[in-house]
Amino acid sequence: MFTRKSLQLNLRLLPLLLLFVPVLVFAHVTLRPAAPLRPGGFATVHLVVPTERHVPTVQVTLEVPQAFLEAGGRLSRVEHPADWQVTFEKEEKPADVYSKEMEERASRSAGSDNAASAGQTEQEKQDEAAQAEMRRSWIKRVTFSGNSIPPDGFKEFFLNFQLPERPGNFRFPALQIYQDGVEVSWSELVEGADHPAATISIAAPPRWNWRDIALGISLLLILVLLARSFSKSPQRA
Repeated sequence: MFTRKSLQLNLRLLPLLLLFVPVLVFAHVTLRPAAPLRPGGFATVHLVVPTERHVPTVQVTLEVPQAFLEAGGRLSRVEHPADWQVTFEKEEKPADVYSKEMEERASRSAGSDNAASAGQTEQEKQDEAAQAEMRRSWIKRVTFSGNSIPPDGFKEFFLNFQLPERPGNFRFPALQIYQDGVEVSWSELVEGADHPAATISIAAPPRWNWRDIALGISLLLILVLLARSFSKSPQRA
């Protein structure tokens, strides 16, 4: 039976309980930060993997979507955590993409490379050829395995991305495998789905930033104060 006192106590606790709702709802495999990133350049992103079952997570695979790659995005670097094995699945780039990238690289380094290549050793030439061969493919999937994430725990894996030049929302499917063999696919592309794919959002920078807005407001206040001071000053006959 609810009394007025117990009802008041429950109402006071309601906001505190609501604080935990987002934690329960959004306890999925995600990519952070969730805020939109700026086009171009590089960004370090955290792959957050929580264990939502009573058995540990033993493996997680993240897939780089084709749309992200075609837009110019790349998974460029991956942290190798202690006691975890990191494996990559790579695919050969389309010939036109590879040719364009090599042309852009050559144009950026024109002049400096000509002087440097003249004095290259045989080992340096071999290293350069090996690097060019590595650039023929891009990382399509990365898998973390060989360790475990306990129940009610989570693990962050650090990834470095080259970001596309154009804005957009890119969804990265992930496969989570538990110790008992149960597989959970985080690949649904619909907002509010039970197993949504992790998302990276790329957004163009706003035309006005907070610094510009603050400066504009400050100038406006100064003009208002000056106008008021002139209006209050005594006028000569």
